[in-house]
Amino acid sequence: MKLSCIRTIIYLSLFLPLLGGFVILSGLKARAKTITVTNVLDGTAEAVEKAGYLGLAVEETSWYAYREPEDAYIEVKAHIQQGADYTLKEIIADTNTNIFGEDSPIDTKETGDYRIIITYEYEGDIYKGMLNYTVSPEIDNEAPIIFKGPKSINVPNGKAFDIDAYVSYGDYIDAHPSLTYTGSVNTAVNGSYPLKITVSDASGNAQSWNCTVNVYTPSGGGGETPDTRARTQFEDFKLSHPGENYEYGIDVSKWQGNIDFDAVKAAGCDFVMMRISRYDGELIIDPYFERNFTEAKRVGMKVGVYMYTTDVHENELRSHIDFFMQALNGREVDFPIVFDWESWGRFQQYGVSIRELNRMMDVFENQCEKYGYTAMLYGSKNYLNLVWDVKDRYPVWLAHYTANTDYAGDYIMWQASSTGKIPGIAGDVDLDIYYRR
Repeated sequence: MKLSCIRTIIYLSLFLPLLGGFVILSGLKARAKTITVTNVLDGTAEAVEKAGYLGLAVEETSWYAYREPEDAYIEVKAHIQQGADYTLKEIIADTNTNIFGEDSPIDTKETGDYRIIITYEYEGDIYKGMLNYTVSPEIDNEAPIIFKGPKSINVPNGKAFDIDAYVSYGDYIDAHPSLTYTGSVNTAVNGSYPLKITVSDASGNAQSWNCTVNVYTPSGGGGETPDTRARTQFEDFKLSHPGENYEYGIDVSKWQGNIDFDAVKAAGCDFVMMRISRYDGELIIDPYFERNFTEAKRVGMKVGVYMYTTDVHENELRSHIDFFMQALNGREVDFPIVFDWESWGRFQQYGVSIRELNRMMDVFENQCEKYGYTAMLYGSKNYLNLVWDVKDRYPVWLAHYTANTDYAGDYIMWQASSTGKIPGIAGDVDLDIYYRR
């Protein structure tokens, strides 16, 4: 997203670095005899009758003020957007100084005025100063995203109709976009009812589509629909995806039951990704995790773990990571720990914006690093394109069930099938490729 930039020169109040502290000199340059000295510690200010270089204490502190360099300047962008990712360099429009630490991130969580200490070089000397910048409310020009927007809905006669149960939507900024429709549905009378459905955000951006609700009388009978999906044997999977630096694996959870890892290893499986925990209202360690981890290590397979979660609150997510880290107990894994968030059926129920959801991945990465592990994001092609703001910040485990993926982003692992077969597992299993680098 491109940002507008109004060139507003902000002269820094500077101090020499060897005196153990500083205060801000307000105004462009300290030429007048009366200047204002601001205590950075508590924001108080007082007028001081001095000219030229100053050496004075402020409210029993040992902070000193010095005149800034005559011609040093830094131009700060006038529009810095709330919630956007900026480095120090990216908020500077122009300067005749050399700023140190320019790749450091700056805080934009809340709107308002910020002050940060910077160090820079000007004409061969090193200075410190206070840089002021203002974070403005985010400008939202993007319509909500429709994850599930059916063109037709079938409703049994006599069943209450709630449109929210049949759609899924979200917004990058607005955590609570609104859902409305025009038209009416009478579920007491069979027939087709045309509706126009609209999802709009707080900034007035909207998406609409037409949908027909079909009210019908169930005919009875029914039963389970036969599963006619083709199965892929692990051996055939490897042959169909040759690669010099490829490793072939599976991912498992309690749904695979007791796995014969000797047979899995003998089939040529190099690695296994396993669920360590699950949170979807209830937090548990996968009941097969310990056995899967121990057995996979015993037969010499590489091991990775993933956390399935629907967390949307930072504190809860951190707590849930701490929970599964107790089960992992510092043991070595061969891949980054995976963040698996994939509850898209009724995304609106979580009351979270897409930007806030991306923040959950950042929190996950940060918390894993505290335990000495790196992190990886799991996502399908569709949601990696629509939702996740990867930007090469962390590795990706791609889910795309196809013979040859056309996902354009970077990824280090590909989950290519959910209907695999391998000796040692009775039912279906996901098949994966790791691209060794």
